[in-house]
Amino acid sequence: MNRTMKAFSRFILLVFVIAVIAMSLGCTAEKEAVLETQRGSVSGLVLDTNKKAVSGATITSNRSLYKASTDQMGRFMFTSLDEGHHYFTVERDGFYLGSATVELGYGQVLEGVTIVVDKMEKMIKTSVSVCEKTSVVLDVSCFEDMAVSVTYRELSNMPTSTQPSSMKKQHRIVLNNLFPDSTYYYTVTGVTADGRNFTTNQTSFKTRSLYDIEGAPDSPENFNIIQDFLGPRLSWEYRGADPIKGFRIYRSENGGKMVLLRDETDILPSQNFLVDDCFFAGRYYTYQVFAVDYEGNTSELPAEKSFVPCGAISENIVWKKEWSPINIDGDIMVPSRYSLTIEPGCVIRFSSSSDENSVKSSLCEFIVEGTIIACGTDVEPVKFLSQSSIPQKNDWDGIRFLAKGSEEPSRLSHVIMSGADTGLEIYSGNITVDNYTARYCRTGLALITASGTVLSDLYADNCETGVKVDGTYNCTLSHVKTESCDVGAVLNNNTSLKFNSFDLRNCKTSGIQSSDRDNTIIRNGVVNSSSKGIQISGEGCDLQFVTVDAKYGILLEGAENTVIRNNIIVNMAYKGSGTGIEDMSGYGNSFPYNNIYGFMTATKNCTQSGASIYNKDPLFEGNMGAEFDYHLRQDSPLLTVASNNGQIGAYGAE
Repeated sequence: MNRTMKAFSRFILLVFVIAVIAMSLGCTAEKEAVLETQRGSVSGLVLDTNKKAVSGATITSNRSLYKASTDQMGRFMFTSLDEGHHYFTVERDGFYLGSATVELGYGQVLEGVTIVVDKMEKMIKTSVSVCEKTSVVLDVSCFEDMAVSVTYRELSNMPTSTQPSSMKKQHRIVLNNLFPDSTYYYTVTGVTADGRNFTTNQTSFKTRSLYDIEGAPDSPENFNIIQDFLGPRLSWEYRGADPIKGFRIYRSENGGKMVLLRDETDILPSQNFLVDDCFFAGRYYTYQVFAVDYEGNTSELPAEKSFVPCGAISENIVWKKEWSPINIDGDIMVPSRYSLTIEPGCVIRFSSSSDENSVKSSLCEFIVEGTIIACGTDVEPVKFLSQSSIPQKNDWDGIRFLAKGSEEPSRLSHVIMSGADTGLEIYSGNITVDNYTARYCRTGLALITASGTVLSDLYADNCETGVKVDGTYNCTLSHVKTESCDVGAVLNNNTSLKFNSFDLRNCKTSGIQSSDRDNTIIRNGVVNSSSKGIQISGEGCDLQFVTVDAKYGILLEGAENTVIRNNIIVNMAYKGSGTGIEDMSGYGNSFPYNNIYGFMTATKNCTQSGASIYNKDPLFEGNMGAEFDYHLRQDSPLLTVASNNGQIGAYGAE
């Protein structure tokens, strides 16, 4: 029995131990299961940039299928979140998308997370629809239904607020009991049905003056445009009695449609100038300036003016006749690869001063490195003139042609230059010039190092130097005519130059000054001078079939290899004075086949030996002095005395 009881007791003890162990294991498993399923949470606030609560916002996480919403206080709670990185986004009508990133620990409860969202722009738009002397009507447009109120004040007074309006999107609010001619600053606040509020930025309006005049204001006066460092500088004056809100400026390009450039919100009544810094050099701009009063009325007639900004063009440009006169107030450059085309009848006028930092800083320069096409007609020439009311001979620099042979060829035809230092200065031969006229310039035309150039039909009137040719090789100038110039033609340092078919009248100092290197040929021309006819120096010159009418006919100043033959050398205006041919070189040359008439001395330091000597009155056609035609009459004794038995002088043949 005792053995049986002992065995039973042992069995009961074993069962108890097993049960205790099983319970212990079960509790551990249950605890582990609870820990495995535990989640974290995040709570906080959604505020706007003014630190006001945003209700009704929706919060989502990139790691959860659930969403949270903010209450009236802007509070939210997001539960059942896994451990790790969470990216929250906040969405609400009237606000830009907001976001926040948090790192959540295992089972962590994170509180006090604040997410700030920005209000959408233009939730409320305002405009002044009516502005009177003591009242203003504001039109308010809301993005959604709102009750709005206006807070306004004069600069020196306390603010005043209107009562909130009814809930809607469009509102018209009248502000009464205002002071005339006063500036008021105002904001508009809108409140939605759910309590969200929006406030506009402060803006202003000005009530009409007691002296405001009905109808359109007067037009601006003394409108002017000058070249500024930054661009065209527009200036004007307003002298009207009607108070104005500001000015509107319109602009057109190359004769196109007028487009608003700036309005009265930018250009206030006190402002009387504007610099247009958005322009292209060489384009033709037309500007209009209107005055605008507080009722929105604009002046009936605009102040209008056209302008071509200076500088280097960056496109192919065409200047039209209908834009004439085109005024240029600075340097114009046509760079390589670009072209400027000028229509027949176009008039371009250059300012007599320039502030440009260029080769000749005090003069407006026209520099061509690309291509210029200026082809006028007999009836409609292209004119390049000075803007000065009393032009001088160097009001502007002239056209300087520097284009290389790789550029498209240029052409000037039926062109008139006036008031320039040098009307046309050519440094390369990639240009054709004909029917060219220079009036009242220091130098009518200058050909500089432009080898191979052929020019014809050139005319210079009342210039210091009619034509200048310097440092060229194998160039030809023909049909050159000058009138009342100090010097008709200056030929310097050239080789193989041909100068023929010319008529240089009323020269004040000398007709031709030649100091070339070699092989200069001067043929078939007339020189009429009140002083010296032709001066020759340098290395040599071949002068034949020329008629010279001057007080001093031909002066040699050291040119050893000089041919002077078949010429008529006369002194018709100052008979009995001067010398026909004077050789100052001391070589004792002989110059036969020349008719010398009307001088005190026919030759000096030289002779006419080697042929028959006539030295008779040539019997010219026409009147006395400069009006001589210089053709020989049929009864002239010089019709057959040339070295070729033909006629000598300008109209003989070589």
